[in-house]
Amino acid sequence: MKEYGKVMIEAFFIDLDGTLLEFDENNDKYLPKHNIVALKKLVNTGVKVVIASGRTLDYITDMNKEFDFSFDAVAYNGAVIYCEGKIIKEYSCDKSLLYKVAKRLESVNDLNPFIFINGKVYFQKPLEESRHRFRPQGKNRWRSDIVHEGLMEALVDKNIPNPLKFNIVSENYPLVDEWVKRLNDEFGNDLVIHKTDDHFIEITTKGADKAAGLKTICGYYGIDTSNVAAIGDASNDIAMLEATPHRYAMKTAIAEIRAVANKEYETVAQAIYDIIKYNELNK
Repeated sequence: MKEYGKVMIEAFFIDLDGTLLEFDENNDKYLPKHNIVALKKLVNTGVKVVIASGRTLDYITDMNKEFDFSFDAVAYNGAVIYCEGKIIKEYSCDKSLLYKVAKRLESVNDLNPFIFINGKVYFQKPLEESRHRFRPQGKNRWRSDIVHEGLMEALVDKNIPNPLKFNIVSENYPLVDEWVKRLNDEFGNDLVIHKTDDHFIEITTKGADKAAGLKTICGYYGIDTSNVAAIGDASNDIAMLEATPHRYAMKTAIAEIRAVANKEYETVAQAIYDIIKYNELNK
C-alpha cells in the first residue's frame, strides 16, 4: 500500500458503476441512500464532487436533477468534460478509424459493438443475438424507437456526427479479455481501449480518459492534483487514481486498481467520511 502526505482534500472524483452505484435485489444499479447522505455532507464541507464515468452526460445530469446535486462530470470516460453547467471540452472519435475496429469485429458473433448518437443507439448485430442482459443508461429498457441496427452504415453516413465513445458488449467473458488485448495491440496508438467490466469494452479517442479529465477540471478551478482524491474499481479508473496521491479502491475492484490504491472501501460513503475526518484533522 502506498502512503501519501498530509494535505487538504479539495475535490473528490468518483466512478459510478461498481463504485457509487450499487445493485438492488433485481440486479439493477441504483444510488443507495447511504451514499446520497454522505455526498451531501461532503459538499457541505466545501469539497467539490466530480462524477467520473463511462456513462453519458445526460445520465449524470439526470442524476443531479433527481437528487438535487450540482456535480461536475468527466463523462464518456473523459470524452466530455462538464463544469458549472456547461461542456468545457469534448473529444470525439474518428468514424473512419471506428469503422476499421467494427470491421474487425464483424465476423465475431459473440461481440456486438454499438454507438450512441443523437439519442439513438446503433448496433452492428441484432441486440437479441448479443445474448446480453444489460440495461440502458436510464430508467427505460432498450426501446424500439431508439435502438437500431446499421452500425456500419452509421459510421460512413456523413450526416451522422463522430461519436464520443465506441462500445462493445458480450456475454462471452473470455472473448472480452481476448479482444481488449487484440484491439489494444492493433489500435492502441490512436484509441483508449478498456475492459470496464466482464461484458463490456469501451473505446475513446487518444487523450480522452478520466485522468485527463481530472487534470482539466483541476486546472479549471485552480486545484492542485495533490489536493484531490479519486475512487474507482475498473481499468478505466487506474490512470485517474495515479493522477493524485489520494487513491481509493472499492474492495470489489480489480487487482490492478487495488495495487495502486492507498485505501480500500466497501462503500463510497465510508471513503467520504474518511475524507471529512482527514480534512478536519489537517485544518
